[in-house]
Amino acid sequence: MEWSLGEAHVDAGEAAHEAPREPARARWSRDVVLVRLAQCGSRLAFDLLWLRHAAAVHAVLSALVPPHDVDDLVQETAVHAWRRARTLREVERFPQWACAIARNLGRDRLNRLGARGAVSLDDVQEPAHDDGREQRLTADEVLARVRELPSCYAEPLLLRLLAGLDAEEIAARTGLTPGSVRVNLHRGMRRLRDALGAEAEA
Repeated sequence: MEWSLGEAHVDAGEAAHEAPREPARARWSRDVVLVRLAQCGSRLAFDLLWLRHAAAVHAVLSALVPPHDVDDLVQETAVHAWRRARTLREVERFPQWACAIARNLGRDRLNRLGARGAVSLDDVQEPAHDDGREQRLTADEVLARVRELPSCYAEPLLLRLLAGLDAEEIAARTGLTPGSVRVNLHRGMRRLRDALGAEAEA
């Protein structure tokens, strides 16, 4: 997944894995500075800010819409966030605000399509046949199973699995407490394992 704003043109998967980890307080302080600069019209500051949070936005949208819609909606979220940056009063809440924009755009897309978030069979790749060896689920099939979970489980799971966020970081984007995030991650992973196990036995 790629996005392009100003001079930034970055692959979200690479950004999620290559970005150095730093203490949460330092991350939020840097976010506040970048948001303030973006609100003053600095496109570069916004590009740097977006680089830090695009993987989480991608994960949020992956929990809502079919895979072929995700990248377009990530870009649309970035454009909305840039245009509305000056309206954000609680600048330390940028991660949660950006994810809320993504959720709204994702739900709008589903409403326009008349869908409820179900993944079409066309969106799921056929598993590769491995010369008689046990078939393995593709990443798209696992994603489809996650998206079938209740949203309270699907979104935190994808923020963890796709964006590599910890419970505190997920809480900052969802409005939940870290404790609630940990519970939902545990329950969601258990449901996912059960679903994948049942599918493997079918």
